[in-house]
Amino acid sequence: MIITDTAWLRTKTMIPAVFITNETIYHSDSNAIKTLSENVSQLISKYIQSYQLADVKEIQIDCDWTETTKNKYFYLLDLLKEQHKDQLLSATIRLHQLKYRNNTGIPPVKKGLLMCYNMGNLQSLNSSNSIIDPEEFAKYINTLSTYPISLDIGLPLFDWYVLFRGNKFAGLIQNMPEGFINSPEVQKEGSLYLVKKDTVIEGRLLNADDILRHETSDYKSIMNVVEQLKNKMNNPSSKVSFFHCDSITLSKYSLDETKNIFDAFR
Repeated sequence: MIITDTAWLRTKTMIPAVFITNETIYHSDSNAIKTLSENVSQLISKYIQSYQLADVKEIQIDCDWTETTKNKYFYLLDLLKEQHKDQLLSATIRLHQLKYRNNTGIPPVKKGLLMCYNMGNLQSLNSSNSIIDPEEFAKYINTLSTYPISLDIGLPLFDWYVLFRGNKFAGLIQNMPEGFINSPEVQKEGSLYLVKKDTVIEGRLLNADDILRHETSDYKSIMNVVEQLKNKMNNPSSKVSFFHCDSITLSKYSLDETKNIFDAFR
């Protein structure tokens, strides 16, 4: 991470966030978890000092933990709480962790960020949009109002192309050139795109007969999810985050649209 305008940065309220893979937790014993907690704390402190961030009130840990790793992950969170007593420790909550909380457990933190995206079967050719699907979302939030920790909301603004080779998932491609997807080298078939000849895109080889599925976070679906959330939220003062948020992504939405999303939670 390189940020050049540190003066601007110091005018903002920053929440340092650290992503930890579930695989890391799975392969760690208690001693390794202790070492990991120390390394995470040192990393956070390093950036706080490097960018002279004042009054950091919250630190967030992002991990897609499972029933198998919950005990070790929660131990890590307990250690981090001890190491950062002056800050609130929060954790990301995936939709499956919300729905199956009896199995995955409740993280020992005071606040979570509910990630309201990636809710479908990404690797199935039959899926229409795995990023955001209001009907699929409804299946996960029946118990949202009784979740025992306060939740902020994370909403998607991103898009990508899902690549299938031999009808099997073969990866994701972001920043797909529109000139290619609309060229004679690609044939549109419903919501899918068939690659007609071997092509290199963004340094990646696409083979003839590869299939691409474009998935996006359209405004109508986002607002549908927002309306569902409003009826079940356990935190009337929830903060709303967009993932991800940059000038290119924001240019795909009007100012009124982004304002409407925020205003819906007031």
